[in-house]
Amino acid sequence: AVMADGSPYARATPFGLMSDLQQVIATRRELFYNAFTLAAAPQGRAGSAGALGAAASATQYHTTPAGLVSKAGAVAVLQRALPGVSQQDARYFQLMVDTVLPSHKALSMEDLEYAVRQAASVERAVAGGRLPDGVRGALRALGDAFYGAPQVRGRAAQRFRELDWDHTGTLSAPEQAALLQALAPSVLRGGLRASD
Repeated sequence: AVMADGSPYARATPFGLMSDLQQVIATRRELFYNAFTLAAAPQGRAGSAGALGAAASATQYHTTPAGLVSKAGAVAVLQRALPGVSQQDARYFQLMVDTVLPSHKALSMEDLEYAVRQAASVERAVAGGRLPDGVRGALRALGDAFYGAPQVRGRAAQRFRELDWDHTGTLSAPEQAALLQALAPSVLRGGLRASD
C-alpha cells in the first residue's frame, strides 16, 4: 500500500495487489471513495489517469452511466488509491476484476469492492496453499503437461499470442479458458468444475 510517509506503492510482482487494495478500502475508506468518485465523474473521464494515460483514460469512460466506471476506467481508481502502480499491476488488476465479474461492462463502487474482496480471498488462499482439490489437481496435471514437452510450450506461446488480440500481455477469463481448453482439454474435462 501507499507508505505512511506518502511514498508510492511498489512491489516486485502484482500478486498481493488485491489484498493491498482491500486494506486501503478497509482503512482509508475516504481515499477509495474519492478515487472512485473522481473516476466516475464526467471530468474524470476525459483526463489522463497518470502513468498509464492512454490505457486508462480513453477507452470506455464516456460509455458508462453516471456513478459507474468501465472495467478499463477502474484502473484510474486503482491508480488513485495506490499511486505508483505499474502497468503490470494494472493488467493484473483488470484480469482479476474481469475474472470475478466477467459479464459486467460497467462497475458500481459496490461491484468493485466485491471484486477486490473476492480476488483478495483468492490471493490469500493461494498464498496459504488452500486451493480446492479439483483446482490443485487440474493445475498439477496442466503443469506436468506443459513442462513435460517443449512442443507444448511452443503451442502454448503461439495460442497465447493468437488470443491476446489487443497485445496487452494478458488474457481475459474467457480467453484463459480457451487457452486451457486448447492445451489440455482432458484436464478440464477430468475434474475442474466451475464451483472450484
